[in-house]
Amino acid sequence: MPRSIASKIVIAGLIPGAFALAIYYLFRAYPAEHSNWQRIASAISILTGISIAGVMSGLILKIYQGMTGLKRRTVLCALVVLALGIHSFLDSDQRPTPPTAMLSGRYDFTQDWISHHIPDWQRILAPFKAKPGVRALEIGSFEGRSAIWFLENILTDPTASITCIDIFDDSAYESRYDKNIRASEVADKVKKIKASSQVALREMELGAFDFIYIDGSHIAKDALIDAVLSWELLKPEGIVIFDDYGWAPRTWHKRPETAVKAFMVVYEPYAELIYRGPEQIAFRKKKTVDLDDMGLMGRISTRIQALF
Repeated sequence: MPRSIASKIVIAGLIPGAFALAIYYLFRAYPAEHSNWQRIASAISILTGISIAGVMSGLILKIYQGMTGLKRRTVLCALVVLALGIHSFLDSDQRPTPPTAMLSGRYDFTQDWISHHIPDWQRILAPFKAKPGVRALEIGSFEGRSAIWFLENILTDPTASITCIDIFDDSAYESRYDKNIRASEVADKVKKIKASSQVALREMELGAFDFIYIDGSHIAKDALIDAVLSWELLKPEGIVIFDDYGWAPRTWHKRPETAVKAFMVVYEPYAELIYRGPEQIAFRKKKTVDLDDMGLMGRISTRIQALF
């Protein structure tokens, strides 16, 4: 085998690394208003992994060419281990670990998934703030942190309430949820439903909720079912917020975004997009629906055709 091949592999490995570096600096220097940082990070990690694999393979090949017998077998084993390690890294579907939150005043939270969403929630949910009779629905409650934020900042009227659906398949976080709701001192405004959302949602009153927060199963099929069933429970001009819209594991059927995009295609005449961020997306349920509305481009096309 010509020695120049090893050098070519090293050079080829440097190319995706250069692309990763370029993407990183371009998006930092010119960030779009709604840049999907999760997707960008995934692309950079993939390119970086490919680059490392190429460079390491080329360098090991250079060493390997000058070896025989046992040494060659050792290098081959090292290559296999390296390949398995890179595959494991690229195929990881784990959510990034959030900052750990210690005891927060009278509450006991171990994770903080919500603080960075609060400015957006304040703006999106402003129409419901302190209004009487507002009803909220939350799918996926974990330790109750988001539900308590809604109670303390939006559902502040004595007649407002929230229904929380969660499978609570871990007794530790269910216990913490119960403890935190009791500590909120407004437990009478909270209805807890321990069940699968796909079961519980089918048993609820249609058109009953003013806003719905969906943060349940992130499998695309499950998220789509939650979206469709929840939509029918929403009042006209009600709002639904999807969490982890930007979370992007390598397999598309594990992405909430896959479900949300399918939902957007089917419900476009019924839903008004009011917010799209790096991690969450929100829609308002239209009060009136025109199924014959072709959209802006359709109207422009019709006008142009009318000229001929």
